[in-house]
Amino acid sequence: GAQCPKVFGGSEYAGCGVSLAAHTVTGTLTGVGGASSFTDLARSEAADYFGAGTIRFTSGPNSGLKAIEIKSFSSGVITTFEPFYYLPVVGNSYSMTRGCRKRMSDCQAYGNIINFGGFPFIPTGSVYSQVGTGGA
Repeated sequence: GAQCPKVFGGSEYAGCGVSLAAHTVTGTLTGVGGASSFTDLARSEAADYFGAGTIRFTSGPNSGLKAIEIKSFSSGVITTFEPFYYLPVVGNSYSMTRGCRKRMSDCQAYGNIINFGGFPFIPTGSVYSQVGTGGA
């Protein structure tokens, strides 16, 4: 299909090859709207910059727990697909990594189109190729 099957940042043979370290930032929460929505007003990246990425807390009650996938990012507001186990607290520090939605445009944005593993130019089925759909 059109989506890339490779693991984002994978370094295996013929893997993605994008350096996750180069796309990871750290910060501190300035607001908490719930266990899956928080704010860092110091973040100035474009909307959706961290979409499909991950966030992991490095201090506070969630420190050391698994990273959670980011659903959306806009104007410093970070929303995750699932809540963290403990309610984050203002002042908690975190590490956040950009993600990849597995589209060709994502590989182009990372300057990594040479490693794109999808097949976007293979035609899909057509309604004209269906046999016996009736008629008058």
